[in-house]
Amino acid sequence: MAGVSLFGGFMDRSNCFARVGGMCVALFDVKCGKCTFYKTQEEQQAGRAAAMARIAQLPYAKQKTIAEKYYDDKWPWLEVSE
Repeated sequence: MAGVSLFGGFMDRSNCFARVGGMCVALFDVKCGKCTFYKTQEEQQAGRAAAMARIAQLPYAKQKTIAEKYYDDKWPWLEVSE
């Protein structure tokens, strides 16, 4: 996994996307050494971009349902990022 090094037998996960101010914002019970959610910022951004691309390929009605349910009627997968 990119950006992860072994340190004292535990994985150094200080560059995890979910660490904000030294705290995990993804989980309540933080056990970084065994966390299966670990991703770097770059991996998280790439995963989000891939998910948005998949949503953009769905039929209009399904996209509308997703926008209403999860994105407050916004369609962020249609926004152009440069």
